Amino acid sequence: MIRIHMDAAGERLTLHIRGHAGYAARGQDIVCAGVSMLAQTLALTLEDTPGADARTHASAGELTLSCAETPRTRELFRMCRIGFRALAERYGAWVFWEEGGKPLPEVQRR
Repeated sequence: MIRIHMDAAGERLTLHIRGHAGYAARGQDIVCAGVSMLAQTLALTLEDTPGADARTHASAGELTLSCAETPRTRELFRMCRIGFRALAERYGAWVFWEEGGKPLPEVQRR
């Protein structure tokens, strides 16, 4: 199971992901691929965002990233939250989602 935790406490936003989905065989696991791609996109975008002060630590089966809380980084985290929550709703047996600290604003749906 993949555990995803987002936190907006203090002056930094953090994302911690740990585990493997186990949805399918290694190299064919669409759940792991979805979580990994979303997390990597966030990390790369934060590295290229002025004032984000992005910090990333990755090891086998684990990723932690944090950044300064700015209007731009809050928007990036909010976008990724939508994706992670959608994965947890669709693949709940393989993805566990939780959020701590002050909540990120809800997305206005049209």
